[in-house]
Amino acid sequence: MFNLKGKTAIVTGVAGGLAQGMGIALAEAGADIAGIDIKEMDETKRRVESLGRSFWGFRQNLMEINAIPDLVAAIIEQTGRIDILINCAGISDSGFEPQHITWDEYTFVMDINLNSMVKLSIEAYKRMLAQGTGGKIINITSILAFLPTSGSLAYATSKNGIIGMTKVFAAAGAQHGIWVNAVAPGSIVTDMLKGVYGAKAEGDGITTDDSGERIYHSDTMPARRMGTPNDLKGIAIYLASPESDFLSGQVICADGGIQNGNRFYMFHEFE
Repeated sequence: MFNLKGKTAIVTGVAGGLAQGMGIALAEAGADIAGIDIKEMDETKRRVESLGRSFWGFRQNLMEINAIPDLVAAIIEQTGRIDILINCAGISDSGFEPQHITWDEYTFVMDINLNSMVKLSIEAYKRMLAQGTGGKIINITSILAFLPTSGSLAYATSKNGIIGMTKVFAAAGAQHGIWVNAVAPGSIVTDMLKGVYGAKAEGDGITTDDSGERIYHSDTMPARRMGTPNDLKGIAIYLASPESDFLSGQVICADGGIQNGNRFYMFHEFE
């Protein structure tokens, strides 16, 4: 079960954070990885290839939405096919309340987080249809789609849009064996989260697990800790594998229990 040998996955934002963790997870399950990022992907390439899998890196600013069809064509030329797409690339907004956010900021976040994802999904979907062997599309939304803050207008709107587009592609793709679902992470410690909320002091409530991942503990979270990219690895493998066939249009909340609590837990220890 959960064997991805012979599959090729496109993963966006793969230079670090959640996308890097999911890309490596798919490689551990046997998939070859085509990574897209605006940043260098050397570390991801090294880790994927150390598992005996192939890695192709494509440097691309996804803000250049009109370049996406040529990008996908270049990926197919290199890899031969596309079986899995993980749409993970994204940015946060300024955290300003609605009356203070600029229109330029709003459209910038929407283009990166949503519009580029829709365009990339369209291109990958067309390739999957042409191949005739089905496929998997996994879109990364956010718990903020369900529990927005007053300063998350662009981000929360884009993440709600991802849920909508996931359901549309799911409705269209099921008859073709193209299974489309989404994951809504909660408080996952990544460089983007630290950049917005600041990092806790070294050694303050931090331990290290068996894999070397740093665990940020928090009494305000139902799980009593923040999430790590490792927490999404199993979900990524499941949604990318044949074992999740027939699952369509769903949003899996990987939030450590945030939605089950009676208060808003998200970022207390970063404030």
